[in-house]
Amino acid sequence: MKTNLMELYKIAQQVKKEAESCNIMIGEFLKSKPHLPVGTATGTITNVEDVKTERAHFMRLHIAFYLKEQNRQINIKKALFYSTAINSEYVMTMRELLDNFVPGEPFNKSNLIGKIIDVEIEHKAVDNGEIAVINKIYGKHEETIEEFAM
Repeated sequence: MKTNLMELYKIAQQVKKEAESCNIMIGEFLKSKPHLPVGTATGTITNVEDVKTERAHFMRLHIAFYLKEQNRQINIKKALFYSTAINSEYVMTMRELLDNFVPGEPFNKSNLIGKIIDVEIEHKAVDNGEIAVINKIYGKHEETIEEFAM
């Protein structure tokens, strides 16, 4: 049986090219990659949880980001630990998001749901790759003229 080595070489190159675009891993887990780039992003608060553990009591904000190019929604959770300290992340964030916020006084957490906010995204290394995390919440999103045109 005679084989054309040039044809085999072309087939081998084609198969290699196709294999490079696949995510099939043998004996290893696929690494996580962050869906959002580092920098500022705009998202919507979709849920607010009050979380109590043996060690801490905090509020967990669920923030949704829409990726136009991928036509999908990404959700990231941000914990804010309750505090009455004026310079704490919790108090500073709540003052940005709620008009009449007073530290230490109760408020209706549902007033946060649906707010469009600006955040700072960073990448954090985890066991199986990297993930996008919210480093800071800047406050309510102020729309620009360019956004109205879209």
